[in-house]
Amino acid sequence: ALLAVVALVATIGVVDESIDAFRACFGALLSFFGCAQLYVAVALFLNRHNSLVELAQTTGLSMFAFAAAIATAASFLFAMPESNVGCALRQPIILTSITLMGVILLVRSWRIRCIVSPTLTFASTIEGSQRRVSLRAESFRQKKTNTLQEARVNVMRVLSKISGWTLFAGTCGKSKARESTGLRQQITFADSMRVTAVLMTPQLILQVANLSIQALRMESIEIDDSLHACQCSIGPWLLVVGILIAALPFFFALLLNVKSEGLPDFFCEFDQIASSMKASVSVLLITLPTIAMISNTVPNAHAYLMAASTLSFVVPTCYNVTFAWMKLCSFGTKKNGKNPPTNSAKRASLIISNNSTKGDRFDILQAAEDALTLGNMFKNMGRLDKAIEVNNDVLSMFKGGNGEYDVNDSYTEAEMCAFGPKSLQVVVSTMVSSAKCFGKSLLPTQEDKERDEILRKRKKIFIDALRIFEQSPAKHAMKDRSVSFHVYSFLGVLIRDGSTDIGTDVAANFVNETRFSHFHHCRALAMQAELMARHQDFDAALLVVEDLKMRYDPRMYSKAIAQEYGTDWCAVVIPLSSLWLLHLNRKDEALERCNYFIERILPHVEKEINMLGLTYAFCPLSQVLGAQGKVGASRVLELFIEHVAEPLNNGVGEGSYGKLVFRPMMLLLKCRSSQCKSVQCANLDDDIAWMLHGKEHMFGFGHLKYLRLCDTVW
Repeated sequence: ALLAVVALVATIGVVDESIDAFRACFGALLSFFGCAQLYVAVALFLNRHNSLVELAQTTGLSMFAFAAAIATAASFLFAMPESNVGCALRQPIILTSITLMGVILLVRSWRIRCIVSPTLTFASTIEGSQRRVSLRAESFRQKKTNTLQEARVNVMRVLSKISGWTLFAGTCGKSKARESTGLRQQITFADSMRVTAVLMTPQLILQVANLSIQALRMESIEIDDSLHACQCSIGPWLLVVGILIAALPFFFALLLNVKSEGLPDFFCEFDQIASSMKASVSVLLITLPTIAMISNTVPNAHAYLMAASTLSFVVPTCYNVTFAWMKLCSFGTKKNGKNPPTNSAKRASLIISNNSTKGDRFDILQAAEDALTLGNMFKNMGRLDKAIEVNNDVLSMFKGGNGEYDVNDSYTEAEMCAFGPKSLQVVVSTMVSSAKCFGKSLLPTQEDKERDEILRKRKKIFIDALRIFEQSPAKHAMKDRSVSFHVYSFLGVLIRDGSTDIGTDVAANFVNETRFSHFHHCRALAMQAELMARHQDFDAALLVVEDLKMRYDPRMYSKAIAQEYGTDWCAVVIPLSSLWLLHLNRKDEALERCNYFIERILPHVEKEINMLGLTYAFCPLSQVLGAQGKVGASRVLELFIEHVAEPLNNGVGEGSYGKLVFRPMMLLLKCRSSQCKSVQCANLDDDIAWMLHGKEHMFGFGHLKYLRLCDTVW
């Protein structure tokens, strides 16, 4: 393609004397660029439902590329100075198209920031209609002395107000009711198109006036017998105003795309726009002085230089902005789940290449990284179905032939052997992310059959992830194996609960993999002790707990373990081991272990996200200390109220499963510590009423896990 462009340029240079030959070559050159831009526009539009690029607003990008194609095609009018129609139309078409490109970039940047930066919102109230638009958290944390940041916030606020005005006008003054379904629904594509129309209005008014008023319209003027030029009676001032209006959206888009914390770099198009501007300035420094020197004396050269000046910004901008998304589309799948044959063949060739070199392909990994960024955004937005779809697309990149990844159709042995270390890391981490999304998608309103299917898929993904990690030869070349930690931890819970039996060496492997990561190693030791006790190897389990006690410091590791694994299992296993001591008839040691937990661990354990774990921990305390009589049972009740009930009543751990199970636990502890034998004396009337008429509902994996653990500890 580059050679074809060079050949056409050379041909244009040698046919300067022939108008027809010049126009043919010139038209072929512009057609090459225009067809490429149209191809990009069509490809992006066809991929508008592709989950890998949905957040990039591909419909707007398609319009952007289409506007670039129109500007490119209109540049041919520079070669027709003898036509009044050509002279009149070229300025309005080119400037309107370039302005549309800039406005689309600006509005896309505004909408993307509103979608993917949901940490903070600001409200814009217009005659009783309030619209919330997300802004960067740093914009409100930092001082207002940051001029660049203030300017960015002001631009966002102005665009929000414009959106509110158009909504108000579009509903004839009626407030438009919208369901609160997330920020993405608050700024729709229709909203962005209304803002685009408003921002296009100044240029449209100017160009309509240009065409309607004869004094402003450019006309063909005969300079010599064979020379014509397009001129306006009032001079170039109208053109200058149009260029300034067209340039403003690009500068505002550049401002919104400045890299900043909170917005992923992949969505920051500052470098692409800036590099396009630099390329344009470099070309204009050559073309504009040359145009001034030759004026209209060499019409073919003048036309070519004018078109080059126009395309010096249009072509680089179109390429730089759309290329990354086009590349990502080439790796993705369409919404119907089928890939074009070329994509499948490409993936097959990449797998073959990986199989021969046992390495990683940078293009696949880069596309996967970009897609995972989008997937994480969908997950943060609560769009779990979209996040899973993106993850499946990423996993399909590493499948061979025409295969598409599916939960029920994982990787073959040949495909696992083809993974490089980075590829293996991406595959396992993506599978873990999908499994977590399945877990978060459990809802109380789902039927049992639907929940069981979700749990089955999550379980299978973890089992497949462990199989891939342990069987792939690339495992031995991985420097960071932390991607496997969640897999081992989750499967350890399933083995402990009796939900699966995939081997007895899972815990040992987990301990071995985490030996260089301290708090992960504590979690692995806790899991190993649990599984040993499940197999009634209590002596070995207690030795592991002793090792855990020496390593585990709740002040340093409790919060980290709870954040990473959902529960601080170390704070659960240490008191749980008191039951193993009790089983071995080592009652004094069991009591000492409970006191150790109460004095050394309980005051420092993480409570915000670990309420369910704390509830687990009080089960063995109730058994061991309750055996000491009512005094011991009352002590457990007081500790439970202090460390679980009161924090929950004060809003700590609001979303934890602990909130759903702490009341049954409280009822149990009341019964054990009460001296009374009647319900009225024990003050249990409210509890009995709650048991009969309470509306709390626990579902899915959570209640099963709690009940199975209760079976274990009792």
